[in-house]
Amino acid sequence: GVLRAVVLSGAGIALMGLFGLGLGAVVRHSAAALATYVGVVFVVGQLLLTVAPAAVRWVPLAIVGDSLGVSRTTPGDLSPWTGLAVLCGYAAVALGAGAWTLTRRDG
Repeated sequence: GVLRAVVLSGAGIALMGLFGLGLGAVVRHSAAALATYVGVVFVVGQLLLTVAPAAVRWVPLAIVGDSLGVSRTTPGDLSPWTGLAVLCGYAAVALGAGAWTLTRRDG
């Protein structure tokens, strides 16, 4: 489980970077893209923690820390492979939206 945790931790951080790249392509302003990324990744997770604690496991930062970066998951967290699939989905949606907006705006 340790090798999987090490490899998936790196993959999770890379997917978070791709998620940020997609948001940056959509927003297309450096400061606004950073604010959006921080808002989505950090602030939404903290708000969900107070409003709906069961939904926190779907927040990207919680997936990286609680599902991908551990050798044994705790009950209630996503499994490592499910967490990786969810992060891939977040990155794919953000990159797809970024590509779509760039072709519409700049094309």
